[in-house]
Amino acid sequence: MFYRSIIIHYLDNFLAIFLPHADADLYNTQFNDLYADLGVTVKKKKDIVGTQAESLGLEMDTVNREARLPNLKHSENHVSRYISARP
Repeated sequence: MFYRSIIIHYLDNFLAIFLPHADADLYNTQFNDLYADLGVTVKKKKDIVGTQAESLGLEMDTVNREARLPNLKHSENHVSRYISARP
């Protein structure tokens, strides 16, 4: 049933989105096994299975259907600097 999944690859980041009843842990194990066979390292701190994860600098929440900036980005005033720099 892997063909029913969506996989997005952007440079060295992967984001996989599965149907609610899918066994994400199984697919994660298969993905990690494939990468190990290919000799590609996976950052364990970025290897997240669940309904919330960070990808490309955004927090994704599939339950609430939200994409938001992490709190660290808010505290660094990235948004206000961007807005104030616009003409």
